[in-house]
Amino acid sequence: MLRYSFQSAVNDGLEQMLVEVDFRNARTVDTVHLGEKCLYYSHMLKMKYLPYDKIQWAYLRAEENRMSMCCGKAFVDIWYLILYADGKQVAKIEFQKKETAKEALEVLAERALGCLIGYNADTKAQWERICAGE
Repeated sequence: MLRYSFQSAVNDGLEQMLVEVDFRNARTVDTVHLGEKCLYYSHMLKMKYLPYDKIQWAYLRAEENRMSMCCGKAFVDIWYLILYADGKQVAKIEFQKKETAKEALEVLAERALGCLIGYNADTKAQWERICAGE
């Protein structure tokens, strides 16, 4: 059985046993595991977790990646789930497909109540007000 070393992305105070049980029962979507209490993602040689109630802002970002091929160049979008907590960006998680990145964001919208979802002028302004302490 594969055993992970779990590390919190923020200060949370969750018991290790609770984290392990939540992870075992988590739903896997591409590169993340979505438990009932936390989102889990690989980082280096550890499995990081972020409790939903700590996530303040989550959105998707596409970055264009240029690949050289024998017959020319190809452009591929790489999708990332960007997560903020404790007033700063705490994770940038890569996804293979846009659809699975959207699926993970939809689950976050359901479970991370009070979290800003998406990136637009309104959510950016709300985030700036949160950071300013308003």
